[in-house]
Amino acid sequence: MISQKIQAYAKINLFLDVLSKQQDGYHEIYSLISKIDLHDDIEIVRNKSLDVIFEGSFSSMIKYNNIETLFEYLFSKNYLSEFPFKIKISKNIPVGAGLGGGSSNIASVLMYLRDNKLINEAQCLNAARDLGSDIEFFFETKPSFVVGRGIVDRSVKIINEKKVILLIYPQVDLSTKEVFKNNKSFVEKSKINEHSKYLDLMEILESSTNSLEPSAKNLCKDIDVALSCLSSHKNSQFERMTGSGSCVFGIFNDLSTASRILRDIQSKNPHWWLKVTKLI
Repeated sequence: MISQKIQAYAKINLFLDVLSKQQDGYHEIYSLISKIDLHDDIEIVRNKSLDVIFEGSFSSMIKYNNIETLFEYLFSKNYLSEFPFKIKISKNIPVGAGLGGGSSNIASVLMYLRDNKLINEAQCLNAARDLGSDIEFFFETKPSFVVGRGIVDRSVKIINEKKVILLIYPQVDLSTKEVFKNNKSFVEKSKINEHSKYLDLMEILESSTNSLEPSAKNLCKDIDVALSCLSSHKNSQFERMTGSGSCVFGIFNDLSTASRILRDIQSKNPHWWLKVTKLI
């Protein structure tokens, strides 16, 4: 087993349908998720015992150590009996944003353990499904449909994937649990061609929604403000919230336009975090 540096990528939900609420409190969802070119940096080295360190831009917003929770789970299931690792995570992905940073971190550590034959494939998947609804997606290399509580259904190729994405995070750590708890919007599945291997980005967006937006907006008024900032620019082709928020994204044709609009929005909202990125 060797030391390793890992890039744990963020995601956006191109659409998110909340179909129903189950008796156990969990929600049935249907979503299409893609990784984006924004990542946390993780370094894993041998150590005498488990030592998890968070640093970087958003480390101060970490409320609980989900990596320690992961290893507690692995121990409780008898998947691992010792944890001789020092794990340093540089948090570049905003926290409580709907970008999946915490889930991506867990998935990256699980894949490290799997690839080094410390846990097997089934144990890796069990942990992902038991610990969170987004984790399993981060094992994938392509955009994927997820169903139920976040189980990956299938992967697709997205056309127009080179369009530029502008992220706006209004520096609000929004609780996924609270957004779902307050959600009153249950919808039918978006009319996406489920059987096609290739899907056009703009067609996906224009024929779908994020049904958590009303609930998230009630908890964070800046979401509506951020979406309005994007839509007020004639070059913005589409605007949507990702996941349960509070981050929103706009779609642009080119980097120079997105960068210009970033500067304009940032000048009027200096407390917000903005980033130009792309689908990967």
